[in-house]
Amino acid sequence: MATRRRDRSFGSINKLDSGRWRLRYVAPDSGRRVSQTFRTKSDANVALARIESDIARGVWVDPSKAALQTEQRREQDAKEAITVAQWAEIYLRMKERESKTSTHRTISARVHNHIVPVLGNKRLIDVTRADIEQWYDGLTVKREAPYQTVRAMFLAAVESDRTALVTSPVKIKGAGKSEQRECRYLASDDEIQRLMEFTPESMQAFICLGYDGGLRVNEALALRRKDVAITRDNHGKVTDVRIRVERTLTRAATGSENTGSIEGTTKSEAGKRTVILMPSSWPVMTDHLDNFVANDPEAILFPSKSDPNRYWRDDRASIEFKAIAASAGIQVPKGKEFTYHALRHYSATKYGLAGAPLAALMARYGWSDVKSAMRYQHADMDMQELFVSRMQTQRNDTELANVVSIDSKRKVN
Repeated sequence: MATRRRDRSFGSINKLDSGRWRLRYVAPDSGRRVSQTFRTKSDANVALARIESDIARGVWVDPSKAALQTEQRREQDAKEAITVAQWAEIYLRMKERESKTSTHRTISARVHNHIVPVLGNKRLIDVTRADIEQWYDGLTVKREAPYQTVRAMFLAAVESDRTALVTSPVKIKGAGKSEQRECRYLASDDEIQRLMEFTPESMQAFICLGYDGGLRVNEALALRRKDVAITRDNHGKVTDVRIRVERTLTRAATGSENTGSIEGTTKSEAGKRTVILMPSSWPVMTDHLDNFVANDPEAILFPSKSDPNRYWRDDRASIEFKAIAASAGIQVPKGKEFTYHALRHYSATKYGLAGAPLAALMARYGWSDVKSAMRYQHADMDMQELFVSRMQTQRNDTELANVVSIDSKRKVN
């Protein structure tokens, strides 16, 4: 039971059964009674005197609102204190829920290798455009992908209620544009032919699916016998070969018992498609099925070298592809790359030069992005150079023929 209240000119203080001291007073804004408890009577007296003074000076704040303001300030301070490194981990956890394992691994590598080492210790709200420009200029790798990642990371911070970032400092004009096209090497027809000549028979179908079908490397490695549809006439002659792309491969998650590749969904819904191969590719595909693939619809077309029931990893396939290209004597200019994806580039370029409209390009190569397809509606710069060279050769031949003709006439006269 509380002790008797001691009345004062402002408010009152009384002792509770718990031993604590309670002060009470009338709130000046609403007229309601406000109470607070303290450990000692002295603390209650000091508090009540302060409250009386605040009311007189017009700076009094309702304790319930003051507590809320204090909590809000604490939350704001915490948001403002978040560093780039701390936000990077939050961002990666967010991406992990919405990304394929391989995509998340790629993003994580960019964050930890190129972003956090330089910007990690800075608070998000302290990063300036000058900081981003300096970071960008200091990159020693192709800058497009890291820039796209840091831009997405900061935009996510702006949209998140976990940070105090209001606007993103990542605004370098033109920095997010693709540099990929400049470094891809476009092989000639002769080089593709040489590549096939130096490719082991067990891998020729794999190469064919790149330069003809334009499949991505992990789309080709994910194929099973059931994905190859071969049509024959009444005499058993092949009349059509089509590849159904339904899946791709991705790496197993870190910590998983499976250290190899596992099936995953295609890059986008547009990636699920049927690809018709050229007649010149039919013998390669049929020979591969006859000689290197088990007679089972679920048999993997290009299995692991050590286990026919496991997929061949893309990094191993890439190593072998690089060795074959070297054996074939393919000379790649400085600043260019000739990878398995370059076969897809070759295929799409040839398809575009054949007059394929935008919709056809997107359908055959599984693009959902119009810009990716539009590049191939016109000749690639490398192909332009090839055609210009041929034009010059033809012109030289014509001029030489004219000179010979003039000389002949002079001799006759």
